[in-house]
Amino acid sequence: AVTCMGRKLTLGTKALCEKEEGVRCVYGDTDSVFLHLEGVTDVAEASARAEQLAAMVDALIPKPNRLEFEKVYRPLLLKGKKRYCGRKYEEGQGDGEMDTKGLEMVRRDNFPLLPDTQRRTMEQLVMHDDPAGADHVTREVLTTMLTQVPTDLTPFTIAKELTKPPEAYAVEPPHVKVARRMNPVPAVRERVPYVVTRGRGGVGDRAVHPDEFQAGGYELDTEWYAQQLSNAMRRLLVLSSADVD
Repeated sequence: AVTCMGRKLTLGTKALCEKEEGVRCVYGDTDSVFLHLEGVTDVAEASARAEQLAAMVDALIPKPNRLEFEKVYRPLLLKGKKRYCGRKYEEGQGDGEMDTKGLEMVRRDNFPLLPDTQRRTMEQLVMHDDPAGADHVTREVLTTMLTQVPTDLTPFTIAKELTKPPEAYAVEPPHVKVARRMNPVPAVRERVPYVVTRGRGGVGDRAVHPDEFQAGGYELDTEWYAQQLSNAMRRLLVLSSADVD
C-alpha cells in the first residue's frame, strides 16, 4: 500500500511539474523525482526553481504527505533505475560532493581495480567536468594492465560470499569451485577470494585461490580483466566520450 501510494504521488508530481515550461522528469523512484531544468546551469538558480516547484506540488497533494526540495545534481550521469553518479549539492548549498548509486564502484563483487578505476574516472568527469581526463584514466589503467606483469594480486582478487554450503549449489560459480578445494572449507557467509588465470575452460575452471596462485604454475588472465574493466567503463563513458573504443 505504501509503495502504491508512493508511485501514485510520484506520477502525479511528474505530471504537475512537466506542465511547467522547460521542466522534464528524467527519473522517478518510490518517493522522489529527478527533474531536468532546460537551460539552467547555475546551482543557485536550479535550487530556487526547485523550491518553487516543490511548493506548488506540496500545496496540491493530500496531507500528511509532503514534497520538499532536497538536492541539485550538476552534472548527473544517469544510467538507469538506482544507477547514477553526479555532483550533489544538498539543498543547493556548498561545493558539491560525488554521489553514486548502483555502479560498480559502490559494490563489493568485483576485483578492486575496477571500482577504483571507475571512481577515479568519475571524479574527473563529475567533479572536474573533464571528459578527456576521464578517458585518460581508463585508458592508462588498461594499457598498464596489458603491458606490465602484475606483481600484486590484491587489485585483481575477487571475493564473493558463500550463501550456502558448497555442496548445496546445483551450479557452481567460480568462488564455490575454489571453496571446495580449500582446507578447511569456508563456512556459509564467508567470502571466498580468487583470481582468474589463463588456461582452458570458463572462468570457474580458471579461478584459483591467491594461495594456489602464489604456489606457482599460474599466470593472471590480464586480457579477461581488461575486458571486464573495459565493458564496465564503456557503459559509462559512452554518455560523455566521443570515442570509447
